[in-house]
Amino acid sequence: FDLALDSDEVLLKQLGNSNIYFRENAQRLLIERLTNAKSPGIRPKIEAIVLDDKANHKARMHALWVLVSSGPLPEVFHLQLLTNADPLLRSWGIRSAGNTHQVSQEIRTKLKGMANDASKDVLLQLAIAAKKITALDAPKVLSDVLANADKDMVIASIVWQNLQPLLDTANVAETFLKAAEANPSSQAEAALLGKFAERMLAGKVNPEINIALLSLLIKDDHQESAKQVILMLSGKLQTGDLKGKDLETLRSGLIPVLGKASSWIETKILKASWNDAEALGEITKVLENPKVDEPSRIMAFDALVAINPANALNTAKVIITDKNTSIGLRGNMISALGKLQDPAIADMVIALYPALDPN
Repeated sequence: FDLALDSDEVLLKQLGNSNIYFRENAQRLLIERLTNAKSPGIRPKIEAIVLDDKANHKARMHALWVLVSSGPLPEVFHLQLLTNADPLLRSWGIRSAGNTHQVSQEIRTKLKGMANDASKDVLLQLAIAAKKITALDAPKVLSDVLANADKDMVIASIVWQNLQPLLDTANVAETFLKAAEANPSSQAEAALLGKFAERMLAGKVNPEINIALLSLLIKDDHQESAKQVILMLSGKLQTGDLKGKDLETLRSGLIPVLGKASSWIETKILKASWNDAEALGEITKVLENPKVDEPSRIMAFDALVAINPANALNTAKVIITDKNTSIGLRGNMISALGKLQDPAIADMVIALYPALDPN
């Protein structure tokens, strides 16, 4: 048998054949006929199969693949696809728009609204296609998709992969954060914003973006991501990468934002890093208090080493020689002191050595 000799009508019927060999070969031949304009009246028939919700689903999908593989979809049919009850068809409508790049204003408007689609498959395809489609406002669409992703970390990952390349373009980060602020929070959002912060703080710090980012994280109660950002900002301050006018802008913008997070050790460290005397005293108290959990004491000491080395050295002598101090805390403190590269550290450790636990 030779399917190439079959009529269009026979090939259309073969799209629903139970044997995949016939389905795939019929699909290939129909693509060739549609692309080469050998069968000018066949397109409406293929579209009708796709839109017929009573037709065999395999036939509908193969018919759709014929159309998608033959070039841009006609606008009327494309809109019908995007509004179809079947999420798989809607997903392919989005995918086709991404492959086409240039679509009408009406289709772009429809695509933007699909960020609220109930289907995770639809959201996934929209996240992939967003930056491919001209004039779609990809940062906002990606933010809207993320807000609707709930706990779906796969979608969060795809959103990030498609957002990250855009962040070097002017105003993209600001547009994304503004949209995120207007959207409801989600676990997927929290996961992505942590990566967003790392990217924003990898180079020159933009105070306004980081103020907006931290404000959003605290407002939406994404505590772990907020603490991560605060510690990264503290590190930038401690290394001198953030100073002068940028530091003043950051400090004045963050003071009201940090009100809800004033009890966090991370917040105290950030304030101490911009020379807030009260905060410096508070992290010293955290370090000296044996009732405070060990991770917080280690965090406080690491910050103290960077902010006030002399104070750190004096405090370390007392805590390290205290027999009630755990071996883990002593070890972490000695390790942190090594960052100072000060000969006095070696002298101190040697002097304290006889009083140290053998372990």
